[in-house]
Amino acid sequence: MNIAQSVADLRTYFNTGATRSYEWRMSQLDAVVRLVEENEEALMKALMEDSGKADFTAYSGDVMFVRGEALHTKKHLKKWMKPRKAGSPLMLKPAKSYIQPEPLGVVLIIGAWNFPLHLTLGPLCGAIAAGNTCMIKPSEVSPKVSALVCELVPKYLDARAVHVVEGGVEETTQILAQRFDKILYTGNSHVAKIIMQAAAKHLTPVTLELGGKNPCIVHEDANLDVAASRIIDVKCSNAGQICVSADYLLVHDKIYNDFLPKLSSRIREFFGDDPQQSPDYSRIINGRHLMRLKALLDEGTIYHGGRMDERDNYLEPTILVDVPENAKVMQEEIFGPILPVFKYSELHEALAFINQREKPLALYVFTESDAVHADVEQETSSGAMVRNHLMVHASNQALPFGGVGNSGMGCYHGQFSFDNMSHLKSVMIKPTWMDPRGAYPPFDDKAMAMRKKITRWLMS
Repeated sequence: MNIAQSVADLRTYFNTGATRSYEWRMSQLDAVVRLVEENEEALMKALMEDSGKADFTAYSGDVMFVRGEALHTKKHLKKWMKPRKAGSPLMLKPAKSYIQPEPLGVVLIIGAWNFPLHLTLGPLCGAIAAGNTCMIKPSEVSPKVSALVCELVPKYLDARAVHVVEGGVEETTQILAQRFDKILYTGNSHVAKIIMQAAAKHLTPVTLELGGKNPCIVHEDANLDVAASRIIDVKCSNAGQICVSADYLLVHDKIYNDFLPKLSSRIREFFGDDPQQSPDYSRIINGRHLMRLKALLDEGTIYHGGRMDERDNYLEPTILVDVPENAKVMQEEIFGPILPVFKYSELHEALAFINQREKPLALYVFTESDAVHADVEQETSSGAMVRNHLMVHASNQALPFGGVGNSGMGCYHGQFSFDNMSHLKSVMIKPTWMDPRGAYPPFDDKAMAMRKKITRWLMS
């Protein structure tokens, strides 16, 4: 594919105005729904072959997420497209003001391998709902899904408006040399900096959905049984390869010795004595990532797990204790089923531990205390915060999904995707029936004094 020509064709089609109508946008959202519903079996097979995902993880995290995003967007699209009322200050009246969402133009979506449908076709719903044309770059690390998306998209969606480009670094470099009107990237901070540098040449706005070391506080008043169940369930989902998974635990020292056995117990309860045999436990994406994770296992004491099988890209759910704060496992996002556990005595110590690090994509706290919740919420900064659960916020389309600082910029999901992919244009209408001569120069001293007096009053 000639990438430069592809972008030019997308822009030419956008400039025809064909993508602006409500009918076109709805037809494309319908196409996304049909794509995932009619090809569910093939999509699930590709997900399993690429990454060894557990069946329900692939179904809920990829296939059903895309379907749900498209259906939610269809339901609300007409309202989102309407002009939004805005007030006009007294000094500017008579006037009518409103905000009109309009499409940006050509959008680039660069997806990630851990949820390759979710992170390509999900944001595509926002892009087409906003009336844009779009180029999709799936991750080359999930080649089966990438090839299937490349095959299916032109069969279902308007091939003049949505192009899929496969490939690796070389193709991505060529793509980033083009001018887009918006870029949405999901991945790591290293690549994000490269994308921002490329975007800066064209002053292209970017949304970056990155990762981070998401902390999870378990306070002394927490419901320990519920906390253990929810932490292990989410941490082990997709073998920990989720950007909003808990990256480490901070457990109050009064409950530390009681809580660790509960974590181990939940692993055995959910996945058996040998999780490798469990149909509910996923695999690491490839051998390179498995070796990366293996190198992190020596940086503490293994309390539970640690077994691996290189032939199967398998790593057992692993709990680490006695981890030095400066260990490598605490310097980078783990993105795997390894869970370091630390203890703290006072809440301010836990918050200081968190605030010494980059701002996380998500922060979790288990507590029954509103006061503890308030302290954590007010004294930390994170893309999102959840109390007494993990990851559930990402499934709420009424909430913006995104990071802050090193964990990303911008947000999407639901209407936030639509707004992300739109320009919210300010519009103001002034009637001509009122046009006093005193509004124009020349102004003598008396007129100027009166204008200042009136302006001060109107703006007070």
